[in-house]
Amino acid sequence: MSSRAPSIFISYSRADAKWKDRLVAQLLVFAHEGLCEVWDDTRIDAGSDSLQEMREALERASVAVLLVSADLLASTLTRNKEVSHLLQRRATDGLQIFPVIVEPCDYDAVDWLRRMAVRPKNGKALSTRKRPQAETELLAIAKEIRVSLESSTTNTAPARAQDHTKKKVLWVDDYPTNNERLIKSYRVHGVHFDLVIDNDQAIERLQFNSYDLVITDMKHESDKEAGLQLLRWLRKLPSPPPAIVFSGIGPGDYRYDEALEEGAILVTNNSHSLELKIKELLRLH
Repeated sequence: MSSRAPSIFISYSRADAKWKDRLVAQLLVFAHEGLCEVWDDTRIDAGSDSLQEMREALERASVAVLLVSADLLASTLTRNKEVSHLLQRRATDGLQIFPVIVEPCDYDAVDWLRRMAVRPKNGKALSTRKRPQAETELLAIAKEIRVSLESSTTNTAPARAQDHTKKKVLWVDDYPTNNERLIKSYRVHGVHFDLVIDNDQAIERLQFNSYDLVITDMKHESDKEAGLQLLRWLRKLPSPPPAIVFSGIGPGDYRYDEALEEGAILVTNNSHSLELKIKELLRLH
């Protein structure tokens, strides 16, 4: 494994080791392809400085996963040593954290956790599901992490023109793997994509970053007007980035007309139209 591969840091309670092992099994599929490395405290060698190794792992993490349970939330060591460091990196470096609810617990009572988008998306603990359902959720989470890593990894291919290297796009879609092909096609232009799954994550990114373009679908989970809500939020910004709605709606749907009224420069369900508009807006040739 190359030391330059992005690293996934997994924070968990020893009581939840079985869930850590099941998630790691999904992530190792990517790790064995050289796409990432996976770190948890079982990587610490006997006799070594465990706190130092953990600090180094926390610093080099590209993505962090929290396996959330009552045991994790009750652990003073985990919250003070691991979680606090990850939250600091989230605030300063934009580190993406994936909280995964593995056992029933009152995570809504925890301020910093309540403001994050948990997985599974409905917040239902993995332990309450039958084995095949839980594995399907773990696979979906692993795929989301892979897409996040791919979108945040610096593109080493030469950009075609100097002004392309700093183009940034925020893409909001609760199923980000749907857009992999299109995203990969723009990496050769030096375009950087931040992928998020809901409006809360999108707004958080927009508060700390500048984007040349925002792309959103219309429906997030059960909220069929999520795209409209994001457009309305964008309009409140002093200099909002252009926004595209890429969703399965068309003329005749009230959301289509309202999206245009709320400032969307394009509403389409056609990937070719989307590609042409991206090239136009980002001045890619």
